Amino acid sequence: MQLYVHVPFCRSKCAYCGFYSMMHHPGLESRFTELLLREIASWAETLGRPRLETIFFGGGTPSLLASDHLERIVAALQEGFDLDPDVEFSLEANPDSVDGERLALWRDLGVTRISLGLQSLRNERLALLQRPHSAEQGLNAATKTQRAGFAQVGADILWGLPGQSLPEWLDELRTLADLGLDHVSCYGLSLEPGTALARRAAKGALSFPDEEEQAEMYLQGAAYLEALGLEHYEISNFARASRRCRHNEGYWAGRSYLGLGPGAVSSLSVERWENPRDMEAYAACVDHGLEARAVERLGLEEERREMILLRLRTAEGLSLAEYAQRTGQDLLQEYRGLVERLCAEGLMRQNGDRLFLSPQGMAVSNSILECFV
Repeated sequence: MQLYVHVPFCRSKCAYCGFYSMMHHPGLESRFTELLLREIASWAETLGRPRLETIFFGGGTPSLLASDHLERIVAALQEGFDLDPDVEFSLEANPDSVDGERLALWRDLGVTRISLGLQSLRNERLALLQRPHSAEQGLNAATKTQRAGFAQVGADILWGLPGQSLPEWLDELRTLADLGLDHVSCYGLSLEPGTALARRAAKGALSFPDEEEQAEMYLQGAAYLEALGLEHYEISNFARASRRCRHNEGYWAGRSYLGLGPGAVSSLSVERWENPRDMEAYAACVDHGLEARAVERLGLEEERREMILLRLRTAEGLSLAEYAQRTGQDLLQEYRGLVERLCAEGLMRQNGDRLFLSPQGMAVSNSILECFV
């Protein structure tokens, strides 16, 4: 099983972020920690000390957690769950909260993988995104983290930003490549409802690269990273050999995962639910258990749809035999016209049992996947 822990605290709210978060405060962090410890103990008892293959601390900004709080949380996980000897333990970190003391603590607690939220290597873009760090801090954090001895170090970076050009994007990737990271996640900027950036865009105050330039950013950026030996294993993710994020691969493969913390989503077998995005409502859930959550039971149609959506995100694509076994349907019969058209346009390919998107198809994946579901 996989475990996700949502840490909702940030120093400031980024202009593009649609995830649940709140301003960091020591008192709130203490309350969160106590609630999380109770939730861990409750699920450990309910599930009978299940084995964890991956742990992922996301947010928010997990790297803001105080040392004593993080130590107690990790100790509770070790007590309540059976950790695989080869467990992948990921922690997201912002450059402004990376220092030698924290890095040593994370390593000593068993963290194996650090994901740095660089997002941009240009100060003017970071200011637009309202990120709490500078480009220099980002580069320094990456260097410090690599020297700290973690098994894997990766970074997130955004493309398609307002005012960004193709040459600028490729120049950022060249700078990033010089760091020699194990993993790079390149996300196209999306305007999430209710965010500061979405409000500015709605007023016409921002100028974005056009669709053609954004497509070239994706295609040329992907080709550049692949030429450096980073495997393009998912629409937005690139990794060196044996350095893929196993936790995210589990999501795309449809494996069960347990989400802890306010706003965290869980999917166990055919049941799915989300913890409340509010600290007091989350506390009520911890008090009353699963009965306080709105549980959705996934049917065959939801499973079929998600299998297409998730598998086609990956370089390996969708196994037609597995699809038939799981759903009782022949995908090529269901979508014959669509598949033939996409293959003819060079957006999709079939190799034996597997159906997958081409690089050009990945560049417009949202539109293609909508056609299937």
